[in-house]
Amino acid sequence: LGLPFLLVGPDLGPFAPRNRSLLLRAGVAAEIESAAAARRLAEIVTGLRSSGRLLRMSEMGVGLPFRGFERAAELLIEEADRRARTGGETP
Repeated sequence: LGLPFLLVGPDLGPFAPRNRSLLLRAGVAAEIESAAAARRLAEIVTGLRSSGRLLRMSEMGVGLPFRGFERAAELLIEEADRRARTGGETP
């Protein structure tokens, strides 16, 4: 989407640590690691911007395929069709 992410913790839920790791590896996120860092948010964002990192984070997220909603709709339609053919039986 071309949006940089600023990640705060703690990670909640089973997928949050994986999502955090994925975003950091993709280069589209920076961590706000503590309450003290959160109090310096404006300074951190200014530093990211002046170093060019904020721009690079934005550019890293551009051009990736984004079909999540469309794919979810396709899967729901496929499952509805399958259940209609099998009388609602699940495998």
